[in-house]
Amino acid sequence: MSSEEDRTKINWDYRFRSFKGWVPVIVLVYIGFTQYAFCYEFLYNELNKTLGRRSVFIGLCIVHGWLSFTLLSSWFFIFYFGPGKPPGKVKLFDLEKYVRTGNILTEKLNDNSMVSTTDASLNDTITRIGSSLTIGEDEKAGRGDNNNNNINININDTNSEKENEGFSFIDPPEIFFCDSEGLPFWCSTCKSIKSLRSHHSSWYNTCVPKFDHFCVWIGDLIGYRNNQYYIIFVFSFWLLFLFDVISMICFSSKLHNFGKTHTLHPVLIIMYIIDCFWFTMITSLVYTTVKHLINNETTMDMLQINKRRKYLRDDAIKKTGTWRVMMQILRGYNIDDDSVVTPYERYINIQHPVLSNIRLIIRLKQDEKPYKKDIWSNIKDTFLIRDKYKSLDNSSSILEFDNESFSDNFKSLINDKIQKNDFRIMSNVVPTNLN
Repeated sequence: MSSEEDRTKINWDYRFRSFKGWVPVIVLVYIGFTQYAFCYEFLYNELNKTLGRRSVFIGLCIVHGWLSFTLLSSWFFIFYFGPGKPPGKVKLFDLEKYVRTGNILTEKLNDNSMVSTTDASLNDTITRIGSSLTIGEDEKAGRGDNNNNNINININDTNSEKENEGFSFIDPPEIFFCDSEGLPFWCSTCKSIKSLRSHHSSWYNTCVPKFDHFCVWIGDLIGYRNNQYYIIFVFSFWLLFLFDVISMICFSSKLHNFGKTHTLHPVLIIMYIIDCFWFTMITSLVYTTVKHLINNETTMDMLQINKRRKYLRDDAIKKTGTWRVMMQILRGYNIDDDSVVTPYERYINIQHPVLSNIRLIIRLKQDEKPYKKDIWSNIKDTFLIRDKYKSLDNSSSILEFDNESFSDNFKSLINDKIQKNDFRIMSNVVPTNLN
């Protein structure tokens, strides 16, 4: 078996050594139990035989059967298609030349003599000074000899790809997610940049694009390829329990009062209690699913935001105490302080809108959603994304699609941040005179 096939093989032994692997079996057994309890004990014995409501019995059987079929078929397709794997590997970004220009630009900005009082903002200063950094082949720039007003930066590697130490490097896209230093996220196992909102999965031993979460009830990962079936599964599950609970509520009183000694079957009482529990839990899941669908976000996106919120809350509790923090929350005090930098921040690396050889690092706030478009576009992105990925076969096409995934509103927001000096130049030099 090839290494590529090994990377995408499901590790069944690993799954069933853990309790997570057996949870779907337990859920499936309970679904079978509900088929027996609802269809046979409730519909056939109680409604059909006891009350003689044959037409109601047939109608409810058809609806329950259709919902059960939709539930089980969507579950099957979740496993059949799987979460998906990247359409191709994305090579390392050639960021060295941008760091060199960023170093020289930052050093010039640190020099008070280079800062002009006529510049309206920091961005104006960067644009004015950065425009003097010309592209050439002078080795003085590589050595840091920048005494001239016009700095010649050795970034003549304008080709889209180059080789260095066995790795292929390509020019970075206009915008991409990065760490606090401006570097893209790299998967050492897959030997690829994590594009398309990918996260590595030990279950499939590969990166999964648009990784959403691992659903313990289904027993599989949810990614770009099976996310639409997961949504159908969640709504089918919710509607099935809603239908069963409402049906039993409507007819249980008639069954209970039918005769002096007639009561509900114990199996139906157990099913009713468990269904109410499931319905309450799945209602919360439906709300989360709809929220993610409308905002075009994933569970992993929200997980990072929630980790940041928890970090700030725990930090506030250590400083002021639990009771005071609770009172602050009740009074509407915002614990999510954007002025505090936590280990769970989100950053993007973007090319300067004017200077092509300068890249900026921008920290995102928790309420800024990079992929949120109008509702209809978000729904289409979710249900048609599998077809769009079929045309992606190399680094260029993947990165181009990744850039197009960012909404126009988000790009406008980033431009506003740049105009408001809410950014940091990508460099190794520590800024001192930047406000």
